Amino acid sequence: MKFSPSREEIILKYARGKEVLDCGCVEKLERDENWLHGKLVKLAKQVVGVDLWKEGVQKLREEGYCVLWGDVTTINLKRRFDVIVAGELIEHLPNPGKFPENMAKHLKREGVLILTTPNAWAFPYQWTEILRWNRRWASVSRQWGLGPHVGYHTPDTLWALAETHGFQLAELWGCPGNPPKRGMRKIVTPFRNLLCSVFPQLSSTLVAVLRPRRTPSWKSPRRVRP
Repeated sequence: MKFSPSREEIILKYARGKEVLDCGCVEKLERDENWLHGKLVKLAKQVVGVDLWKEGVQKLREEGYCVLWGDVTTINLKRRFDVIVAGELIEHLPNPGKFPENMAKHLKREGVLILTTPNAWAFPYQWTEILRWNRRWASVSRQWGLGPHVGYHTPDTLWALAETHGFQLAELWGCPGNPPKRGMRKIVTPFRNLLCSVFPQLSSTLVAVLRPRRTPSWKSPRRVRP
């Protein structure tokens, strides 16, 4: 497992000049410079977005983006992509295993599926969840019209999700969240990043790069250690 100061650097490295499917692309109606879909559109050869938020999809389509409304666990686009991105998505899915199963039908043979998700081992989340339970995330989810977090992942659960649904974990990264603009968190962030660069398993965000598994079903796949 490695550390990266930015999840976008990893994603954009794979997406540059490629055909990309961006799952859960809307994020929120009021966008800023951290909006991942906007960065993908600037660098990729072609980007198709999919989201279940009708209002957000409609607004993006009006702005000229190629975005479709649909459920990423069941949608059939009848085409394949070089890169499929799911930024902060799988923690909202009641049955996350259906997502990689469906995306396998949309991924080219040499393609990659990139998942990013909050890290259950991250030290900021542990005490936050103890003190506040899931209230903060639930309020954000209601504000943006999203479902609440129904699960949290660790390096081991991401490996298991990949291996049990036709993929292998090619790369695993730990990354900090978006940098705060003010307050005590802005002061603490450099020290947190230094700690996570030494212990990436404590980072706020996990970035998993998955590739289709070619190991025959009769042969046990070799585990990629997180």
